[in-house]
Amino acid sequence: MKEFLPYIVTIISTTISGLIAYITATKKTKIEIAKMKLEHEQKIELIKIESEKKLENDLLIEAMKIPVIQQAIAVGAKESMRKK
Repeated sequence: MKEFLPYIVTIISTTISGLIAYITATKKTKIEIAKMKLEHEQKIELIKIESEKKLENDLLIEAMKIPVIQQAIAVGAKESMRKK
């Protein structure tokens, strides 16, 4: 039995070391996944905000091309100039 004792100790210590490495890697991976998920959600939120602003801007630009809107703006500008 004494002949096999060094082999048994080596196998047990290697197994423990492997398990510790696996557990550590799994925890790091979970943390990294959580960080990536949070960053992804933040990027999606920014994209939503930018898309909404662009849509509002595009709608405003298209509205400015409508003759009725142009006339209303011109009338409003003339009235504000008269008040000054």
